[in-house]
Order: sequence, then structure tokens, then C-alpha cells
Amino acid sequence: MGWILLSLNAALFFALRYVIIKKYLPGVSSVVLAFTGRLTGLVMLLPLLLWKDPHVEKVYLFWSVVAATSILTAAASLMQLHAVKKHDLSSSIPFLSFVPLFMIAGVYVLFGETPTLRSLAGIVMLALGAYVLNMERGMALTAPFSALAANRGGMLFLGVALIFGVTTSLDRVAIDTAGGGGFAYSLYWHLFSVLLFAVIFLNRVKAPGYAGEIRKNAAPLIVQGAFSIIAFYSQMMAVEFAKNVEANVIYVKGLTMMQLFIGVMFGITLFGERNAPSRIAGSLLMIGGALFIMLFR
Repeated sequence: MGWILLSLNAALFFALRYVIIKKYLPGVSSVVLAFTGRLTGLVMLLPLLLWKDPHVEKVYLFWSVVAATSILTAAASLMQLHAVKKHDLSSSIPFLSFVPLFMIAGVYVLFGETPTLRSLAGIVMLALGAYVLNMERGMALTAPFSALAANRGGMLFLGVALIFGVTTSLDRVAIDTAGGGGFAYSLYWHLFSVLLFAVIFLNRVKAPGYAGEIRKNAAPLIVQGAFSIIAFYSQMMAVEFAKNVEANVIYVKGLTMMQLFIGVMFGITLFGERNAPSRIAGSLLMIGGALFIMLFR
């Protein structure tokens, strides 16, 4: 039960981070957002060293996965942040619903696990929800598919979903090979990611501009970073707690897809985004899919 609550907590804080970025940081560079988010997360994790052991057992495999997921997620983060700042939340975020679909092949290859037919139906419901979200009154049945090509925010999030489908499957490998579990992975992932972005951040030409953005927007940057680490750590611990559940990473990611509904509602209520009925209906389909996955795990 604990992994279910942690997954839902991750969904809430992922969505809250989108709101902070869109409302208070739309003009801030995506590099600055990603760097400060990871730096804030690392700082917040360090005090936990007083209570938790971050030791690693299979060092080579663990750090290989950390490096791979950090690099892949860095690219996904820049795409995601750009989409959140420049496009409607309610028409972009829903494309993350494709993450569980992209994860199926990865989980099968890495762990030999396949979801049940019932849970697979839940994943299909998540994808169907994204289709409904892009429907507008008077549209032909195939129009939402063609609208995808013109939806730049949606296309960016679809690319993000593909990357997250790979990295979420790899997350479990790292957690299983770290004696410190989800905490060790979260700590070292943030450390590696901070160093990775520091190289980009310290570009001599752009560094003064980046520093100026941080000074001007310090408070909301820290808040979005705090929300990010709460969501990330909750998701990693959910994977760890659900390690005895077959195809666990698919189910955890399915529940964190609740962020889509929360994000859509924030977009409609806080930012006045249009086409509310179909976007709400699509989000409800996604909730149904997530619940279906949970009930038939």
C-alpha cells in the first residue's frame, strides 16, 4: 500500500512543479531550471545521510545506469521544460501517458516480466485518454492523430515519454544493484546530474546570463527544485517498496500518470486553457487506466 501512496504523492508534486515553472519562471532558461532543480534536490537529500546508508554493491553496473539515465533524463528535461513554458499544460502533459506503453518492451527485455491482460487494458486506457484530450467539437475521428503533428508541446512530451519509458525501466536496475536502494540511487543520480549540468552551466559566454537569472528568480527556482526532488524521491521509493510486485515499474509509473489529470486541471483553472470538456474527459480516462493497473496488479 505504501508504494501506491508514494506514487500518488509523486504525481501531485510533479504537477505542482509544472505550475510553478509556467506561472513564475516562463522566461528562465531551461538549462537554469534543470540545473537548479537538481542542485536543490541534492542539497535536500544530503541531510538524510545521517539516517540512511547510500552504499552500492554492484558498483560498475550501478554507475553505468546512473550515467545513462542522467544523460537521457537531461535531454528529456530540457524538452519537457521548454514545452511547459511555451505551450498549454492541458494539451502537452497528457502525452506522458505513453510512458507505460514505451516501458513494456524495456521491462520485458530487462526483467522478463509482462503485464497481465487486465493491467495492459489499463495502459491502453491511458493512451486512449490522450487521444480524447486532443479532440475538439466537430473534429473527425482521425483528426486528433493529425493534430498531434501540429502540437509542438505534445510532440516534445511524446519524445520525453519515449525517454522516460527507457529510464524508468533502468531505474529499477540501479535500485536493485544499490544496497542503499532508492535513497542511494536518488542521491548519486542527483550528484551526477548536477556535475553534468554544471559543465553546461559554466559556458563562458552564457554563464553571466545564467547567474543573473538565478539571482533574480532564486525563490521560485528553489521551490520548483524542492517539488522536483519530492516527486523524484517518492517515485524511486515507490519502485523500491513495490519490488516484490510483478512488473512493478509499470504500475508505479502508471499511478504517477495521475499528474496528467492534475496538470490538466491546473491548466484549465489557473491558466484558462480552452477545450476543457474533452481534456477533462481524457484525464478521467487516464485515471481509470491508472486505477485499473493498480487493482489488477
